[in-house]
Amino acid sequence: MTVASLPRTADVVLERDALMGFLQYGHRIDPELWQRAVQLPLRHPALDAVRQSVAAASDLSRPGWAVEAVSAVREPYRSLAAELLTGEFPARDDDHATVSAQDLARRLITRSIDARKRELLGAVQRVPADSEEGRAVRLQLRELDADRQRLRAES
Repeated sequence: MTVASLPRTADVVLERDALMGFLQYGHRIDPELWQRAVQLPLRHPALDAVRQSVAAASDLSRPGWAVEAVSAVREPYRSLAAELLTGEFPARDDDHATVSAQDLARRLITRSIDARKRELLGAVQRVPADSEEGRAVRLQLRELDADRQRLRAES
């Protein structure tokens, strides 16, 4: 598996770029944001295999953490992880790369929030509005909207 062999869908491009940013600039990303983003399963299996190793990294301030994360990726995806680590991240300089990597992390989180919201919107239509379950679903929807607003405000 190589970067070139990955599908060119919007989801895969987002996931690929986010992982590249995490591997190359993870030590400069806000730790809470990074942790939240790397815990989200990715849709492409090869990229999710890389994400799992990245998520297991414990000390991003330690030199060599990304190389160790790449070494921990299971075959046949290790070469993909190495490509993501060594590939050219599209940014003018390190500061812009950090901003871009943080934005990609927010986009992954927002995508997850939006997917959960779609699930809840379907659920709210299947439960009586005045039931305890209906109130719980509406509360979760409000919490998701607030979370999305906080993410937007951070950027």
